[in-house]
Amino acid sequence: MNKINFTHSLTTLFQINFLIMKKYLFLYLCLLSCSVEAQVKPNITDVAENKGLKVNNGLLELDTAFINNRYVRQINTIDELRSYTGKITNGTRVHVAGYRRKDDRGGGNYIWSDTSKIADDGGAIIRPDGISKDKPGRYIYDVKDGVVNLKWWGIRSGDDITDEIAAAEAFMKHSKIGVLYIPSDTTLPRYYNYTGTWIVDNSMTIRGDAVLGKWHTRIQWPTNTKCIFIPYKNSLGGINSTRISDIEIFQAFNTVYDSSAHGIHTRSVVSLNNVFVSFAGGDGFRIEGCQIVGNQYEGQTGFSELNNCAANFTNNGLFIIGCDANEINIYKFNASAIRRWGSYDDGFLGNTYISPHFAFCGSGMNQPVVIRYPADGQYYAAISPEDVINKGFRPDLYPQYWEPVGDMGSGYAWNETTRYWSGGPYNTVNTNAKTLMIDPYFEGYQPNARNSQGTMSLNGTRGAGIKGGIDLSAGNAGLTINTTVNLTSTEGGLVINSPSATFQSALALKSLYGYTPTVFHESTGHTVSQRFKNSNNNAGYFEYSHTDFKFYANDVNSATIKPNGLSTIKLFVTETGTAASAGTASLSGGTVTVKTSSVLSTSKVYLTVKSPGGTQGFLSTPVIANGSFTIRSTSSNETSSVNWWVIN
Repeated sequence: MNKINFTHSLTTLFQINFLIMKKYLFLYLCLLSCSVEAQVKPNITDVAENKGLKVNNGLLELDTAFINNRYVRQINTIDELRSYTGKITNGTRVHVAGYRRKDDRGGGNYIWSDTSKIADDGGAIIRPDGISKDKPGRYIYDVKDGVVNLKWWGIRSGDDITDEIAAAEAFMKHSKIGVLYIPSDTTLPRYYNYTGTWIVDNSMTIRGDAVLGKWHTRIQWPTNTKCIFIPYKNSLGGINSTRISDIEIFQAFNTVYDSSAHGIHTRSVVSLNNVFVSFAGGDGFRIEGCQIVGNQYEGQTGFSELNNCAANFTNNGLFIIGCDANEINIYKFNASAIRRWGSYDDGFLGNTYISPHFAFCGSGMNQPVVIRYPADGQYYAAISPEDVINKGFRPDLYPQYWEPVGDMGSGYAWNETTRYWSGGPYNTVNTNAKTLMIDPYFEGYQPNARNSQGTMSLNGTRGAGIKGGIDLSAGNAGLTINTTVNLTSTEGGLVINSPSATFQSALALKSLYGYTPTVFHESTGHTVSQRFKNSNNNAGYFEYSHTDFKFYANDVNSATIKPNGLSTIKLFVTETGTAASAGTASLSGGTVTVKTSSVLSTSKVYLTVKSPGGTQGFLSTPVIANGSFTIRSTSSNETSSVNWWVIN
């Protein structure tokens, strides 16, 4: 620190205290000075080095020359900044209170550069009126948090922000800043406009303002205009990676649709969070990727993610296609009032969906999916592949193009000159894919969802059905497995332990030990006859009834056909009456005794509550004997109805 000499001698302690007081005095004088009405705080380093202070005739005073060169009075607007003619030096900081007026969320802190010739972009880079374009001297926005705010360009609700976004992206590239923030504007009409297609030419984050399921930053495109496209590579040759969050994207409403006018169309990895697309002529979200040069979907979108995104009134809500559009995670995707599929997935290896919601998908709207034939008769849903034109194929005569469905609420009358499109909650189509659909929620009045052979759907709420693949659901009736593919076990067979399991298969439950029934399903009666082939490919069938179990080979009775490597085959059949192995009993006073010849002292008895009654406790079977067992609750007041199942 610089020493100050006084005419009177001071103790060392007094000198130290004075120097400390001097620093605070400097701050205080800065705040009071008329020439230093600065929003930017004085630099604490300047204070520590006694800059901005000087001693004159033994008195401490401000060094106004230094301060006026370093800190300039507050400027109200960008126009005032352009016209400012005060003395200014390189590195001078200027605070602008607003873009058009104070506190309009524009403006901010700028730094003067003596050497910059960057073009004035209307927001982050400002050229004074007195300096020609080819001369140096610019105000450059002082970005502190790595975020570029589009309000710096003075955007307002209802404005076309196409040029402002282009300017912001150029500034971000120049400054190596990766986040673009588009604040909401609550004044009417409460959205911005964009003309043309926004091509994201840089790896970046785009975010707006929203809470979950309610979007405040909203951008409108003209009818049937491709909104946001994210190419695989940017103009510098780098591979893009983009995050978009908390924004609503929509097109002006129309009833004529261009199916190529997508909301967000990407061929590079994306992370989309709380993004809403509506009224797009094309798909809400379209994800394409295949890393083969020249491929029509050239790109790489594997390991992309969509979290809490939604589509409404679009062609398909979500459309995925390509050999490298795999391992995409879709969490709580919401597709409603979709003309075709809520999700159409043709990824090569498969993707994962967790708790998606589908309502009124396949509703048509000028691209009809559901019709009635005759006009007041059976409902049919089109199931034609994408490349098949089904004009003139009457629904009751061509089951390869049409599927009878339940009451859809409404449907077009069939017209032989109209092309019909498939649609519904979701469709996974690639035969190689191992797509997983966990806990889907289907509203009613939709065509069936469709699984490819490797797709597995797990549980969920089903107002609409599921066709194909492997579908596991649990309900009051127990576990249901609907499958059109082989369920294969490499360890000797497929084992499912369930007191009430339903198997429905159009192909096979297959064991590598050789026994391959081509159809195996539960029957409501006690007699089942199904075709099968053994390991030697001998045709035959098996049959069981109340009293016996028979195998037939080449239609010859009593032939023995067993799985290779196994000595016996066991088939468990649930009987009724005095030999029942499953049933229902009601507790009285917390206990009940069940009599059945199927139970042995070595049996296991499984219990579930069918309908609760009284004060519930924990259930057990403390007494199991040949011919009877006792069910007991820890609550003597329980009167529940209990399902029981005996396993021997």
